[in-house]
Amino acid sequence: MIPHSIQKHIDQSPDKQNYNNHKHHVFIITDAGRPVYTRYGDETELSSLIATMGAILEKYKIYFFKDGNAGFFKYLNDFYINRYSKQKITIKTQL
Repeated sequence: MIPHSIQKHIDQSPDKQNYNNHKHHVFIITDAGRPVYTRYGDETELSSLIATMGAILEKYKIYFFKDGNAGFFKYLNDFYINRYSKQKITIKTQL
């Protein structure tokens, strides 16, 4: 059984207005790109979003770049996307 604290945002999805208001989104995926966990929403409903992000990041093999308020960071074989201007070491420490 999944704890209640994990299920409290399961009804959210990217097409709902409040989904983008959260400060931190967490996506855990397998090496094959299958979603295992997402902090907000249901990972099965977000599989196309996660697959798209993974394909874009894998194609370009970029290690760190910033685009407006979003920072994209690849550490070894793991991808981290930071929406705010945090240092790479801060992102790694949070994870």
